Amino acid sequence: MSAPFLTVKSDVSWERGARAWVGTIDGVKLTCESRWWGNQWNVTGESQFAVPEKMILFVSQRGMDHGFWRDLLVGDSAFDDQFFIFCDSPALLPIILGEATRGALRDQGPNRHEITLYVRDGRVKTTGMNLKGDETALDRHLAIHRALGEDHGACLKMWQERIGDAAGRADMTWPPTATLLRPTGAMLVHLSWFAPSSRDSADWDDAAQSLRTEITAHDDTERKKWSLREVGPTVACTHELAGRRFVLLGALPFKLAQLEAIISRADISSIRVNAKDITVGVRGIATARQIEGATRIIHLVIQATMESSSPYR
Repeated sequence: MSAPFLTVKSDVSWERGARAWVGTIDGVKLTCESRWWGNQWNVTGESQFAVPEKMILFVSQRGMDHGFWRDLLVGDSAFDDQFFIFCDSPALLPIILGEATRGALRDQGPNRHEITLYVRDGRVKTTGMNLKGDETALDRHLAIHRALGEDHGACLKMWQERIGDAAGRADMTWPPTATLLRPTGAMLVHLSWFAPSSRDSADWDDAAQSLRTEITAHDDTERKKWSLREVGPTVACTHELAGRRFVLLGALPFKLAQLEAIISRADISSIRVNAKDITVGVRGIATARQIEGATRIIHLVIQATMESSSPYR
């Protein structure tokens, strides 16, 4: 074996292929191919994606590649300046590229050799070049694969903690779901987002900001349908509430002033009343305060329905 970096992992059974050495460490298949100049090697790591989500993700310090036409932001300014990032589910970038994964991607080793990350069809692929004497090469690939799993676990843990703060019970599954028990009955909680449907810049911007926590209550009461949703600056609105633009379809069953105060406090983005279902959406992964605001709106809807159906009115 002609490369010292391969012998660092003494417990790995390397197999000699036609053009490369192949071995598996912690579920990551590593393929190491010698280049014919400069004592350099191409290393590829492949593993199962920790998040059970169909998505495409490409992260590289070298810039864009064929088919990845839009540079997105993860919200870490230093990382965003250093890396080209593409993802067909941009709302999930802060979750997928968490602190651990960003740190692992930043590590270029002693010779400043970057590693490119590519996720597709539930598989993770890391590719990079390193010198034959770079003893950190394999560990840097492994760190990226592990970090994706760590960030996924950290996201589910944060979800569980926030739901716990709101006196609910969260499931450690993807996509995240939870249950809230309230005097009016059980409420279901889940994350929602949407992917861009075109190459239009505004469509991608909207998709990147589309992560929502939705709280839904269901009972046996038939209600008139109505909805309120936040819209962007290019869409005509019917109301400005708490400095934000909304479209109201149908009639509110309670005073607008009551709603505006809750929207401001809990960052409410949407309300949908559809017969027996009441769903309130809040921005991002909800905090206990946001969930409290959403449940307050649900209680207002239920109370208004009860009052309007009273025979004494």
